[in-house]
Amino acid sequence: MGPVKFAEHVARFGSASQALDAVIAPAARERALEQAARAIASAADLGARILVRGDAGYPHALHDLPDAPAVLFALGDLAMLDAPVVAIVGTRACTAYADRVTREVATALARAGVCIASGMARGIDACAHVAALEAGGRTIAVLGTGVDVAYPAAHRALHRRIAARGLLLSEHLPGDRAHAGAF
Repeated sequence: MGPVKFAEHVARFGSASQALDAVIAPAARERALEQAARAIASAADLGARILVRGDAGYPHALHDLPDAPAVLFALGDLAMLDAPVVAIVGTRACTAYADRVTREVATALARAGVCIASGMARGIDACAHVAALEAGGRTIAVLGTGVDVAYPAAHRALHRRIAARGLLLSEHLPGDRAHAGAF
């Protein structure tokens, strides 16, 4: 169930639990609960936090979006969610000029106390994250995988750096691999 339908059902039935009881067949409900239990255990093993839409820890900037994810997994410093944030995203095949300008902008913003958000993809995204970290700033990687999966694989070291000094954030379950619809 997507985020819009989830929000509609919660509004209609009063809670996620009551919505689950009302709209999902018992066998599917059991499978969903088993999957949720595995996700909760995996998140705990990773040291990841689970942020549920409507709870106090859920990012304030997402509260008013009609299609905000029902659940987010977070690995790293949750205080980054309360900082001023600027998203820097762009092409995976960037020119030397685009790389230089991205570094300059991300560095200046990071030094000014702005948190840089991007998707950890090749090119502009990675450049923005690296520049923020090198400037001693903050960065959030919004992933199309589980918080424990570095994608692309060549960014494993960047993934570890962001987990240690920034924040990895995903609406996908721990262990989820990249696929075309995830981005």
